[in-house]
Amino acid sequence: MIDRHADALWARLGAAEEVSGAATRLRMLVDAIGAVQEEFQAYFGAVVGCPFGNLAAEVAAADEPLRAHLHRVFVAWQLRLAEQCRLAAGEGSHVTGADPDRLARILLAQFQGMVLLAKTDHTSAHEITTLLHDVLDRYFAEERTA
Repeated sequence: MIDRHADALWARLGAAEEVSGAATRLRMLVDAIGAVQEEFQAYFGAVVGCPFGNLAAEVAAADEPLRAHLHRVFVAWQLRLAEQCRLAAGEGSHVTGADPDRLARILLAQFQGMVLLAKTDHTSAHEITTLLHDVLDRYFAEERTA
């Protein structure tokens, strides 16, 4: 089940990674992540959360192999985000001094936290995307054109 959801997420992220400009790709990645939650909300009638985050919260402390498997998914996700952060820095759209690996971890943690709050607040999945864009806006200037 974890691999099935991961494959679906990687496919969405892969499509977002095809656009031009790393800062734009990061925004597209946020949109792709938000779209998953919006689809879950449309299907279930509420934000039901990230399958990886939900499972980690429930069983990671009790099942080491499952925790390790989930950890690999989160690491892969964070590495994808970090790569886009590095590329954005190379394109001159990164805020000086922001470490790409730390920023990727912040983005992933922000997403997981926003999903949790949306579940408990009964807010719209769309708010997750909006707030993640606010985080990105803090770290990235508008992309420069050549």
